[in-house]
Amino acid sequence: MPHPTLSSDEHDSDATAGRPHVSTWTDKLSQFDLFSYLSANLSGKAFLVSAVIGFAICCLLGYASTKINWFKNFQRFYPGISLETNYFPTISQMRAVVRQKLKPGQILVIVGGSSIFNGVGQPREKIWTDKLQRLLGDRYCVCNFAFRSALPFEAGYIAAESLCKEYPKTIYVTNTPPVSVGLPGGSSERYGYLYGQALYRGFLLDDAERKNSVSENLKSLTGVEAEKSVETDLRNRLDSVFYFSDLWNAVAMKGFSTVWRAGPNPFGPRRKTQDIEPESAPLATRFKDEETLEKKIIRDTSSHVFSMNAAGDWQPVESEWQRIEHEISHVIPASMREHVLVVFTPNCHYFVNKLTADEQRRDHLLYEYGVKRWQHAGLQTVSATNLVDEDFFDRLHLNALGGEKVAILVAHQIQSMSDKIERFK
Repeated sequence: MPHPTLSSDEHDSDATAGRPHVSTWTDKLSQFDLFSYLSANLSGKAFLVSAVIGFAICCLLGYASTKINWFKNFQRFYPGISLETNYFPTISQMRAVVRQKLKPGQILVIVGGSSIFNGVGQPREKIWTDKLQRLLGDRYCVCNFAFRSALPFEAGYIAAESLCKEYPKTIYVTNTPPVSVGLPGGSSERYGYLYGQALYRGFLLDDAERKNSVSENLKSLTGVEAEKSVETDLRNRLDSVFYFSDLWNAVAMKGFSTVWRAGPNPFGPRRKTQDIEPESAPLATRFKDEETLEKKIIRDTSSHVFSMNAAGDWQPVESEWQRIEHEISHVIPASMREHVLVVFTPNCHYFVNKLTADEQRRDHLLYEYGVKRWQHAGLQTVSATNLVDEDFFDRLHLNALGGEKVAILVAHQIQSMSDKIERFK
């Protein structure tokens, strides 16, 4: 009769029978209870004191980080160090860039505005603000704080105003279409957080009209937008005391990023990300895509601020232009306006020339008449009317050729403002 066989488990059981069980490190780890360990070895008071000390150290490190320029060889905010990849530069980081770059006696020139002035369409070695710095010379210090999709008086503007008390010889340069001013304090969806940071740290000029406008805008929000605005406001209030945004931004720059981003090494330090902008495509193929959409955008920009009279001439819609001037008066304090240079950068002629003759005349009038109305609102304003198709990367953005032309125009305007700026103490 065949003998019964033992399973492998039975063999193991038999082989180990009578032997003492030796705990492995995995056994110990699976049985480890952190809460019980702390309860047994650390009193509640000691744990609380340790937590408070650790929190205080983090706050002190956050405050200390506001004094350091974490952006080595800073030129501009490219996607790796801006909102496109969930990195939110703080107002203190921007101020630290200025403090490192600015030399005693220099006039500070802060460039703000949108992706046009950020230099989208211009590789790092051909960015227009470097050309502007060379044209202006050592008497000036140029910092490019323009951001993608930023409006003229948010982000870079907030940095300029926040530094004006400390550096009265400050000029702020921005770009915008003549019909676009923006909300007081900036858009809550993108760059409004910088206004809150600067406000609660006492960096901004006191302006009752702007405060009231910001308050009214917040009250008008509903639903999710209202909830987000309350959360952002609370965050900025706490951040002004505890400096957690500055701490984590410093960690993300030097050590590791706690927020995932697309691309290689998604959690790597932001200082290792690259600023990459392509060169312009050949002119023959540069503007072929999205022609219908681009023409609609151009039409919509000017359609509500002009109307055609019986004689076939375009006339300003006065109520619309008064609204624009009213928005300017509420978005920027009166004492800052003499520090500001506004530049209108028009649409590429390739697309404008696809419009009807009447629409082309209206588009041309928009920039000509817009200069007058913005100047009437107290802002030095100029339009870059000397640009040609070869100067554009796409409908809006400028390549290195266009950037150089704008740099020459802006340098001339800044030099004309300098005598006035030199008097500021």
